Amino acid sequence: MARANASQRRAASPRETLHPRDASLSRRAAWWLPALIALATLAAFAPAVHNGFVDWDDPEYVTENLDIRDLTLPGLRAIFTTYLSGNYQPLTMASFAVDYNFWKLNPEGYHLTNIAFHVLGTIAVFWFVLLLTGSLEMSGITSLFFGIHPLHVESVAWVSGRKDVLYNFFYIVA
Repeated sequence: MARANASQRRAASPRETLHPRDASLSRRAAWWLPALIALATLAAFAPAVHNGFVDWDDPEYVTENLDIRDLTLPGLRAIFTTYLSGNYQPLTMASFAVDYNFWKLNPEGYHLTNIAFHVLGTIAVFWFVLLLTGSLEMSGITSLFFGIHPLHVESVAWVSGRKDVLYNFFYIVA
């Protein structure tokens, strides 16, 4: 009897140990908890919407960049074949081109896009950690810390920091 069969060795999953009423509550929490965390992240970064462009990289990447003003095929070709400041960032430049199409040179729109990608990345962190651990508490704490952590302020509040926000979002989603 030293060996237990596979069904005896298998630990009960968190869903199997919950009372049916608790499982229902857990499923509901799986939807409102990330929404609450998204709202907290949005509230933390909302003041950035009123920031302007800065003189560091924003002129070269946005305000003086003629490539982002053309969403035609030749314009996109220029975006995907041009190095800017020694960097090749076609996805970032394409996202600026989409922003320019909607907002022209109004910095609020660019900041809204950065915040939106950061909030979506925070929600992606929640679901990723939930898939890894099965724990709503762990997912909630991790994604809340990720969403409001001061380390992200520069990337979210600075228009040219879009590359980091996009990287984070697509990395976590992948």
